[in-house]
Amino acid sequence: MINGYELSRKWWDFSFNNNDVKPIHSAIYLFAVEQCNRLGWKEKFSFRTDIAMESTGIKSYRTYINALRDLVDWGFIDMVEKSKNQHTANVVALALEDKAHVKALDKALTKAHVKAHVKASTPIHKTKKQVNNETNKPINKDFDLHVFFENENFKSKWNDWIVYKKQQFKFVYKNESSINAALRKLENLSNGDSELAIEIIEQSLAGGWKGFFKIKNQKPKLININQRNEYNAKEIEDSFLNYLDATGNT
Repeated sequence: MINGYELSRKWWDFSFNNNDVKPIHSAIYLFAVEQCNRLGWKEKFSFRTDIAMESTGIKSYRTYINALRDLVDWGFIDMVEKSKNQHTANVVALALEDKAHVKALDKALTKAHVKAHVKASTPIHKTKKQVNNETNKPINKDFDLHVFFENENFKSKWNDWIVYKKQQFKFVYKNESSINAALRKLENLSNGDSELAIEIIEQSLAGGWKGFFKIKNQKPKLININQRNEYNAKEIEDSFLNYLDATGNT
């Protein structure tokens, strides 16, 4: 008879080989294993959504149900009877045989193969880079927007912006795409400089603006002392060479 240790080991083997697996999948599946164990390894059992969400710390019903569907697709959970809403229970069964593990791995490998095939067969077309109209510079689509959030000050200021937009304009970013669009504009206006991005946010907060705009009356960055010394040395060298040329002492 299979036990919780074997089920969890099969799960971690699959998780290790599948980049699509996220912590939420592990939380839901291992909670289902625990439920089944407490019920004496029943073939089918009631799996209540509210209890599962409470136990795993998942707040969003949509997030929970999407992850549960993944587990069904991967063959780790059999959906015997679907619940009508988030307040009723699903009836599920754990796939207690090795075929679940094989099915999951086959699905992961097939998906990886299709991705590789599409990538290999897709022709490469050189396209003209898009230009940011405000900075007149190419838009760098390879810029990692998460770099901004490595700056704790930016993280705090971005949270201030989210609250401000909601309070002043009753606006909430609806999805990741809309958030990325706002961050992409910040990246374009600041050239990827998180400190300048903070100034842009502060300018919009102070002005009561709905969006982001280029910093007004932006002062050029000061040259540090080492750079200034390099420029002075170059000027002296040029002046001395000109003097030698003029006096014929070269």
